Amino acid sequence: MTDDIFGNLLEWGNVINILERLKKEKKLEEHQGGIARILRYRYNWKLQETTLIYIKDIVKPSEKVINEVLKVALDESTYYNGRILALEALTSFIKNGSNDVIMKEKIQKMLEFHQAPIFEKAINQFLSAKQ
Repeated sequence: MTDDIFGNLLEWGNVINILERLKKEKKLEEHQGGIARILRYRYNWKLQETTLIYIKDIVKPSEKVINEVLKVALDESTYYNGRILALEALTSFIKNGSNDVIMKEKIQKMLEFHQAPIFEKAINQFLSAKQ
């Protein structure tokens, strides 16, 4: 099975339907290349949010997916809810056994600057997540 079955991301309703089907079938793990592409596509907040919510089910995230989720979390031009969803996805990856010290270091650095209380809370929840 191909890694990217999502097609044209401008047809985001179809992409969300595919994501829903893969989630129900527990096959998100097999399509991480396409998921990483969706996360790089920043032009549709609904598509990005849905993807960030669904990927929490991925037990063994690829480096590509982790890097794209980390980029969303670190991107100051992304609205807080999107960044919080990214932190929640990263937290679930940590709880599922991902151990990425570099990821934790980058998130920790965000606390060096003033953050909105709701976002700071999400950062601290991520940093306190254990494997």
